[in-house]
Amino acid sequence: MNFKNIALISLSLFANTSFAYDAFFGNVTRAELFERTDFAVPKITINLSNEDYNKYFLTYKCLYDMNIRHTTRNEECYTADWSNLNSSLKKAIKLNMIDSSNFTAEEKELVNNKNITLSQFESIVTKHSKFTLEKLLAGSYGLMPIPNYETENAGLTYELDGDVKTFPNIKFSVGGRSTKQYEKLGFNIKIKKGKLYDRKQIRLRTEAVDPSFIREKLIYDMANILEIPSLSLNYCKVYFNDKFMGFYAMRDSFKSQWIEYTFGEKDTKHLYECEGFGSSKAFNCVNDDDDLKNTDVDFNNFLAQIDAAKTKEDLEEFFDVETFLKWQAIRYLIGGWDHVSAGQNAYLYMFQNKSTGKKKWIPLLYDFDNDLGSFNHEETQRTFEQDIYISEKKNPLYKILGIKDASPEVVQYMDEIMKKIFNPNVLFPRIDQIRDFIDPYVKEDRTDEETGKRPGRVARNFVNMEDYYTYEDFLENTQYTNIMLKKYLGGNYINDCRIHGIKLWILERFRFICSHYDVDCSYAQEYLNSKYESKEIWHIEKNTGCLNSDHECCVFPNPTLQMTDQVGNWGIENNEWCLIDPNYVSEVPVSECWSLSEGYPCCKDNNTPVKYVTPSTGTKYGIENGEWCGIIEPKKEEPKPEEPSQEECWSLAEGYPCCKDQNTPVKYESKTRGVKYGIENGDWCGLIESKQEEPKQEPTQEPTEEPTEEPTQEPAEEPTQEPTEEPTEEPTQEPTQEPTEEPTQEPTQEEECWSLAEGYPCCKNQNTPVKYESKSRGVKYGIENGNWCGIIEPKQEKPKPEEPSQEECWSLAEGYPCCKNQNTPVKYESKSRGVKYGIENGDWCGIIDKQ
Repeated sequence: MNFKNIALISLSLFANTSFAYDAFFGNVTRAELFERTDFAVPKITINLSNEDYNKYFLTYKCLYDMNIRHTTRNEECYTADWSNLNSSLKKAIKLNMIDSSNFTAEEKELVNNKNITLSQFESIVTKHSKFTLEKLLAGSYGLMPIPNYETENAGLTYELDGDVKTFPNIKFSVGGRSTKQYEKLGFNIKIKKGKLYDRKQIRLRTEAVDPSFIREKLIYDMANILEIPSLSLNYCKVYFNDKFMGFYAMRDSFKSQWIEYTFGEKDTKHLYECEGFGSSKAFNCVNDDDDLKNTDVDFNNFLAQIDAAKTKEDLEEFFDVETFLKWQAIRYLIGGWDHVSAGQNAYLYMFQNKSTGKKKWIPLLYDFDNDLGSFNHEETQRTFEQDIYISEKKNPLYKILGIKDASPEVVQYMDEIMKKIFNPNVLFPRIDQIRDFIDPYVKEDRTDEETGKRPGRVARNFVNMEDYYTYEDFLENTQYTNIMLKKYLGGNYINDCRIHGIKLWILERFRFICSHYDVDCSYAQEYLNSKYESKEIWHIEKNTGCLNSDHECCVFPNPTLQMTDQVGNWGIENNEWCLIDPNYVSEVPVSECWSLSEGYPCCKDNNTPVKYVTPSTGTKYGIENGEWCGIIEPKKEEPKPEEPSQEECWSLAEGYPCCKDQNTPVKYESKTRGVKYGIENGDWCGLIESKQEEPKQEPTQEPTEEPTEEPTQEPAEEPTQEPTEEPTEEPTQEPTQEPTEEPTQEPTQEEECWSLAEGYPCCKNQNTPVKYESKSRGVKYGIENGNWCGIIEPKQEKPKPEEPSQEECWSLAEGYPCCKNQNTPVKYESKSRGVKYGIENGDWCGIIDKQ
């Protein structure tokens, strides 16, 4: 069904337009904003008051100056409109960072004075704290959080070839997700009154992670030509008042006004954002209308319909199967690893046909800057099963529709899309056309101004190599050149990232499909065997944060271990990830109140009822005076080991005391006499067997077999700290560098030598004795010619861990395998979704709850 035609007829759009369209789109229509800006770059000016203009730049100056590694005094930060010195003072007292025991009467009054001045605040800090003002208000301690920038009082001016449109009232905010950490920031615009050529919601995106600057443009153009409901994208130059902020991608957004334009429904209540909110194997979405997030029933009914469906015909009654199948084919063509159905970067819309009364759910995808071979160790010569199906195995839609590696319908859609657009004949000239057009704008954007910085950039605390893509990277990455990033992530961990040259990705994926799926590609015969030269441009990223990472150290005493990866041990403080450095000495006084480091006081009343228990750590929270508080468990006295009587202690006669702890491990057993010895506090001791097992005959002499040497050290003790979590919400950001993905390619004969990746050859002799076995990984090492080597187990003897079934492994939809070991410890738990993650062999995995 052509939904666009329905919308165009019902809304009578484009009735009086008379400008030329981009010939690439043929007769396909898009919003007027994008048809007007095809190969034309408008100037978008965000009109800000002096207050809002200064606040934007102050926000990012303060995030830099107040970083704990900088602590640069900036009184503008301490008195900005986000500042609440009264709240900061109370938090500092609770954390024992300010000692209030010797406060004067005047100082005590200031504790509750909401109008306390910076001078008064600093006077208290100077007299009653070992911290300086700058150190006390450092961001890591969370005493003065800085909010994301936004304003409701901005305006917008659009200018293109003498055409000027002005909108005095817009909401303007910093946008994006992971890109908020970069020097060049993206923005969201909502026009409150009126429309800019059919659009109220506009997104200005930096394309920071894409050196070519054209990945999203290409894919949105493809979707529009294929007449799949999609966003559109062109380019613009952005100004804040008179200040040039850079060259940006300009696109629309899946919001109610887009639904009205595309499908004809005004003020829809049936648009759903899909960002992994839930544990469904198909889709996890919430209503985009804030008022309906917790009360909507249509989406749950939709999931129930999927569960009840048995055939494709059943699905087609309520779901747009054709669009879904096309997107699966497109995902494979573009290497769309970041669009798992049950995951993120998608919306669902429930279309209601007024003439028939039927409802049909339509999938809508967006955010393609990581596609066409970008990041995630993507390879051009992988099958559909290796690239897409592996993460969708448990999706009921895949089961019902029979989607597997060579599913006829998916291959058919691949074939159709390749013939129409995804082939070198069509895309290569288009790539060159876009590249040549935006060339001078990208060059300007990636060239330093007189200040020594690129346009519109703000200072950041850590280096992201993506901020420093060059003009040369742009020119080369649109062709056959791979951009390679060597990221030193901290500790000894290095991650090599590859962003394929766009033409290289398209050509190699096209050729692979032609051969592997036996598709007729004779229409592009000249490209099937043509030669090309590929090269690499390398960039290195290093940081000087905690353990040389791009994160700060945990600053509170006794941080709770949340997870461990190649970089190190991670904790969470003030809802942000931090690294636990064993050599870091916290300046915050130790307090029995464990919850202070998480932003909550401890409960004053020992009998406060438990309102929340952190599943992974067992820490408990209550509520006092309407606020969360941590419950301190009463200290339990450790039971003192009962010392054996002289009558029972058989080893006294041999010069050794008896072990006081009945659970002391056996370190030596006399085979001739049947008695056992342990070690306590570095000394041998005799183990007393339970009376029913006690030997009837006392030994008469010391054992001749007793070890002559005591162990040089006891095993390391287990950590005494259990991990904790926030009681109300999950961390907003996980560490930016997650453990690397598992390899998806099967090893060649040479690659069967698993130990090569660790710097060791494999043992040549299959009978080489085992000298070391890794219990956590189940691999064995031997020694040949004085060097370590990895032992390859015979395949028939190799232990095969029981892998979860496709139906059970919920995490595949999120791009992670399930943990093979049922006893893998919980390293992260999603409170909103009730699922748990662990780490095996340095990779994230989903833990299956067998209960």
